Amino acid sequence: MRKLRREDGKELCSSLSRLTNLRSLNISSFDEGEYMNLEYPLSPSTFPFLRNLALQGRLERIPQWIGSLNALTRLNLRWCRLREDPLEYIQGLPNLLMLSLRYASYEGQELSFRAGSFQRLRIFSLSRLRGLRWLRMEKGSMPLLHSVRLLDCKSMVEMPVGIEHLKNLKFVRFTDMTEEFVEKLIDENRKEDGQRRLAHVPVVVVGNWVNGILKQRQL
Repeated sequence: MRKLRREDGKELCSSLSRLTNLRSLNISSFDEGEYMNLEYPLSPSTFPFLRNLALQGRLERIPQWIGSLNALTRLNLRWCRLREDPLEYIQGLPNLLMLSLRYASYEGQELSFRAGSFQRLRIFSLSRLRGLRWLRMEKGSMPLLHSVRLLDCKSMVEMPVGIEHLKNLKFVRFTDMTEEFVEKLIDENRKEDGQRRLAHVPVVVVGNWVNGILKQRQL
């Protein structure tokens, strides 16, 4: 569903309420600056089979009905320009495996993964959240997470706080981060194993896009 305008929201939600067998849903606004009004109530039983959801366009907040998508396995947000931490509204999704926040989907300075949240999440990626400064992961969050990817989050100057708690983490990639971030990461890597917060991660990669070519190295 493309080129959605703000005034289309009520009619769209009404139509969606009748599409109860949806497996995948992609909604995008008319342009990057256009708000999508998806706040109209939908019954928790509206989408019992929806597994993939992508929203591309400005949102004032995460629609409440997303928190009731119990079958959802993939969630992709782009250009949403959210001011509130969206994780609070989706942290209880019981089957979410992949979460991607991209291209100014969130404009706040901090994202926090609370203890007990995202119990089945496997892959998490952030891309071009240029106002984000802190990423916090409490012990007990994302116990099955095995892959973290951060791209072009230029305000971040240090590693995610609490990343050492993610014991199943297998792969971490930092791409197009600031020099200060990379220098701190390299300094961290020089510490003894018992002090390194990423010592338990088999593959840690740092990279940069140069003239359309991804240049990366493993630490």
